[in-house]
Amino acid sequence: MKLFSLNESRGWALKLASELETGIASHEERTFEDGEFKIRALESVRGEHVFVCEALASDPSLSVSDKLCRLALFCGSLRDAGAEHVTAVVPYLAFGRKDRRTKANDPVATRYVARMLEAVGVDGVLTLDAHSPSALDNAFAVPTENLEAAPLFATQFAPLAGGDARLVVLSPDAGGLHRAHAFASLLASRTGRSVDVALMDKQRSEGRVTGDLFAGDVRGADVIVFDDLISSGTTIARAAAAAHARGARSVHAAATHGVIAPGAVSKLDGAGLRSLVLADSVGDERRRCEGLKTDLVVLDCAPLFASAIERWAARPPRDVAPEVAGATDDSTGSSAPHSSSRISSSSSSSSQSSSSSSSSSQSSASPAAGSRQSLSSLSSSSASSSGGSAGSRSRSDQSPTSISSVSPSR
Repeated sequence: MKLFSLNESRGWALKLASELETGIASHEERTFEDGEFKIRALESVRGEHVFVCEALASDPSLSVSDKLCRLALFCGSLRDAGAEHVTAVVPYLAFGRKDRRTKANDPVATRYVARMLEAVGVDGVLTLDAHSPSALDNAFAVPTENLEAAPLFATQFAPLAGGDARLVVLSPDAGGLHRAHAFASLLASRTGRSVDVALMDKQRSEGRVTGDLFAGDVRGADVIVFDDLISSGTTIARAAAAAHARGARSVHAAATHGVIAPGAVSKLDGAGLRSLVLADSVGDERRRCEGLKTDLVVLDCAPLFASAIERWAARPPRDVAPEVAGATDDSTGSSAPHSSSRISSSSSSSSQSSSSSSSSSQSSASPAAGSRQSLSSLSSSSASSSGGSAGSRSRSDQSPTSISSVSPSR
């Protein structure tokens, strides 16, 4: 097994390498005067299972598109150099929000990104809190594993349960309601207290965000606005303002991916947040939040990826199988790897095109220690309403199922 990282994600990859007790393999990146580039490994990868790290978020030096192109070309060169397996380790997978057509001739960007990576020989993808896990599964023909950061956030917010105020998890839009229910269930199981769920309405069209409906009681409560991504900051700020207006005692914000676009810091500071908690999936969250007056906490997600990589390195991607389908380790946040129906678990990489008729399998190998309780099972009452077509729907298209209190006994 060899671990590579493109230059922009090297800081995060060093933490991952430390968890794996290994080093980062050497490579060269050269950018030419006209903007073209060359990336190559500086050591042999023949017969190796290679993992390549890159978070696909724009930074001052490279755009999302630049990073995606570099990742694809480097992975292709590794395959050409004889790597047996190439797994893309993408803590933040860009273009996930455009997973369906909402207007005529819209692109389905998630599927196009999948085809691009598969075309250069990537035969496995590890990511964290995909915008729509079902859409991720449907887009890729190769195995994927969507890790979950919720256990990290549950550990961070568990001390709130020590107060006398109620706990409420607030979804800032209808599409995130299932995620909020799952997190509330996990938090309830961790703290032994009931955790309520509330919902803020949001409609987005042509860059405008509207919607004033609010469901749930937050008066006198400690509220956690829980989402997968913060970019412009508008969604979080609206939800926090609505909670304050309805009498919340305190409002915290939590999101896995802190993309934090220009202008977001001022919106977040104006939202009256007690704290902002992010995972380090983008890699430079503190730089992006420079000037933020709100307390910032950045959680380390490298251990989640290290656990997954150890499982994947032990067996080829298509052979990674779960003890229980869909199982999530509460302590590590690992969830079931997905194998598309277009890939046979017994086929070699040279015979992928002939395996389109094989049945789909969706499974995971969890570490032996720890709880085997999935987020999806904890919130089964809400998840069951999403049906098999969840992958074709975005967050705004998913209607809320219920606003309820989640007790630790469920």
